[in-house]
Amino acid sequence: LIEAAVAHFNATKKRTLLDPVCKYVDYIDTVFGSEPGKIHGYDGHPEIELALVKLFHTTGNEKYLKLGWYFLSERGKEPRFFTEESINLGSERHWVQSLIKYYKSNKRDVCEYNQSHKTIYEQTEAVGHAVRATYLYTAMADYAREYKDDRLFKVCQALWENVCKKKMYIT
Repeated sequence: LIEAAVAHFNATKKRTLLDPVCKYVDYIDTVFGSEPGKIHGYDGHPEIELALVKLFHTTGNEKYLKLGWYFLSERGKEPRFFTEESINLGSERHWVQSLIKYYKSNKRDVCEYNQSHKTIYEQTEAVGHAVRATYLYTAMADYAREYKDDRLFKVCQALWENVCKKKMYIT
């Protein structure tokens, strides 16, 4: 929805969708973060981060860039957010249990599925859900550019090499 609002604004210069989306993202910023009383976590499907970069470019509001960076920089930290959430919520969802069983049977970390098995700076191999990975790596590249972060840029280069030389194939 964030990306749709940005695209709509860029096409029409109307703020009819952009303003409500900005209010919603402002609300998200009150819920997630490192401050006391906020949820110390990140999204399971890394897509908001790249949308927040686009929203920042459209509005100039640096808060949106910082929120996306918060989500990126929290990913993979201990304690693992989704592991804790599933314990707290007593998750009985069948697909979650199937996913856990699959990864354990292959001696893999289930957090690879959404690329939260390591911090963004520790990732060197493309693993898990391909679409989630692509969104995450795109956001990582955006933030490497925005913050002129050479270390993150090198991680992105390593992931690019891994994807192109070891994970990509024609079907």
